[in-house]
Amino acid sequence: MILRNRFLITAALLCHLLLLLPIVTSQLLPLNSASAPASEPRSKTEGQMTPCGRAFAEQTNNRPTICAITQEREGDLYKLHGAVEIYYETYVLKADEATFNSDTHEATGSGHFALDGGPNDDHIRASHGTYNFALETGKFYDVTGTTGLRFRANRPILTSTAPFAFTGNRVEKISANHYLVFDGTITTCELPHPKWQFDARKVDVDVGGNANSLR
Repeated sequence: MILRNRFLITAALLCHLLLLLPIVTSQLLPLNSASAPASEPRSKTEGQMTPCGRAFAEQTNNRPTICAITQEREGDLYKLHGAVEIYYETYVLKADEATFNSDTHEATGSGHFALDGGPNDDHIRASHGTYNFALETGKFYDVTGTTGLRFRANRPILTSTAPFAFTGNRVEKISANHYLVFDGTITTCELPHPKWQFDARKVDVDVGGNANSLR
């Protein structure tokens, strides 16, 4: 019961505000760079214009930009250590340690793992996780998150008619608009009277649609 109440409280708080983790980075390895107006960065996460984010915004060919304090490369695999940032189209992934495969476009990360952006304005915080930017699929662990909210100066702005918040021991994103949440809670952000709320071992959620508790 205590765990259930903590999940519910966390989900409710997320509907009001999901604080963005401040991370200072040093850019070492942009995959590409060029010049372009920086006034409209492609990443939908606002108020996070680190040097790495500015470098991504200033290029024109929309290729990924990756930054870290130190890095190693083995073929297509980049091993990134310290204050990692990976910018890919409208997404940004941050972590303390990460890898990025430039062929498969899959990243793994651990330590202050954060994924922001995408067509539904996802905001995911986890202890560790994997994400394939090209397929928009991933697995995350010890998770809190929201969709349908964009943040400007740490102020939430609704970008969907059906935003929701979730917590879970494990969360799987199986498509751009489809989540599975394990041992957690999901609620709409239509507070103080959400239309639905689930606290279950497994919940299947369609973004902007329905949520179903599974056995």
